[in-house]
Amino acid sequence: MSDVVILLARCRELGAEFFPLPDGKPKVRAPAPLPEELREQLRQRKPESAAAMIQLSHIHLMLRKLAPSAQREFRYAVAA
Repeated sequence: MSDVVILLARCRELGAEFFPLPDGKPKVRAPAPLPEELREQLRQRKPESAAAMIQLSHIHLMLRKLAPSAQREFRYAVAA
């Protein structure tokens, strides 16, 4: 695993989520501020971490769409 993936995994362990903004930049949302050490590492590896964050956010979005949901129960259409 690359260092960036490990860094992002550490952020996710702390509850951080990554979302791509419309302009392509990543947005980090966490329940509490990330430790300064992690924020500094993200800043130092900004190009790498930004690309990895966007890839991870797209993967998680696809997984959420594929996951079965109790809210969307499939039913066959009733013939009229």
